[in-house]
Amino acid sequence: MGYPIESIAHAMEILFQEAYPSEGELAALHFGVKDLAAQLVFELIFEDYKEHSSRHPIDYYIKRYDIDANNRKYTRAINYSQHYRTASNETIEAVFGIRLPELERVDMEGKNRFRGYPLTTLDFLGLKLQSECKLLEKLHVGQIDDSHKVSEGRFREMFSNYHECLDRLEPRVNAQADVITNTLLYFSTETHFLIDFLYGIVVAAERHGFPSEVPSQRIIDICGPEVLVPSTEWCPAVPYADNFMLMRWSCLFDDIFEDGDEAWARKATLLLDCKQLKSHVLQTRRDRMVSMVSELDTQEKADFIMDNYWVWDIRPEYEWTSERIRYFRKLHPLVMRLSEKPRVK
Repeated sequence: MGYPIESIAHAMEILFQEAYPSEGELAALHFGVKDLAAQLVFELIFEDYKEHSSRHPIDYYIKRYDIDANNRKYTRAINYSQHYRTASNETIEAVFGIRLPELERVDMEGKNRFRGYPLTTLDFLGLKLQSECKLLEKLHVGQIDDSHKVSEGRFREMFSNYHECLDRLEPRVNAQADVITNTLLYFSTETHFLIDFLYGIVVAAERHGFPSEVPSQRIIDICGPEVLVPSTEWCPAVPYADNFMLMRWSCLFDDIFEDGDEAWARKATLLLDCKQLKSHVLQTRRDRMVSMVSELDTQEKADFIMDNYWVWDIRPEYEWTSERIRYFRKLHPLVMRLSEKPRVK
């Protein structure tokens, strides 16, 4: 019998306390090592899902989730997805000198059109969301920032459609598998597009009179991954570090606009430390910790998410005034790395 999930989280909390000399200063970020441990355990649930979930061809899922869909709907979604998978693999190769086989293109010709991609339920639901939500494409290629390509009315309509898509995905608390899968889908979508994160910053900017200069570096300090964090006295160098603490990000929104340079510089250091600490532990202990999480039953993992990572309660209701839309259009291209629009027939 394995360890209870709360024991795993508590062990991570103790590890962080012992490893990080500035643990007492994290109050400036409005969270502590307990929150950091919960973030790590949530990501371990994600790693366990990716490693151990069953996979099937896409037509298996279409028959179960979207029986009336035509082939074109998912062919386009797969082609879009592969464009960005290839781009990600090229970035990984440039930085680390390796390519990940799971990101390589799969034969989709002829009879392999819907059989070439073995997908998890999460993979399929991501494709379904992408194919049904035009906002994601417009965000990814930056067209959302151009009023000539996306009018204010269309802007509001696409955000409303996205909100409705997520409403349909919000799981019932007694559907344990959906609690895990759908929450992971929201997490992966939000950490890629930063939709609700950027909306929260727009609202905070409004509270501070929409400053003319967008504090993009402070925003990136919170949400941006680091290609390499140099070694410190307490931790070795970490290649690729992030800390997507969706449950705590909003606590920093007003600080972005209120802090002086010195106060924010200290916060930026603490944020970087958290990325380094969490990512170092995840990278160096991943296999052992994932094996521990894989021994847990679905109910225990779902309960942990509901108790510690219920992102469905922090989703905003979008209220897009013209001023908010204009600020978002200034903010978005400064924060996001825009990708080339894929050529999909």
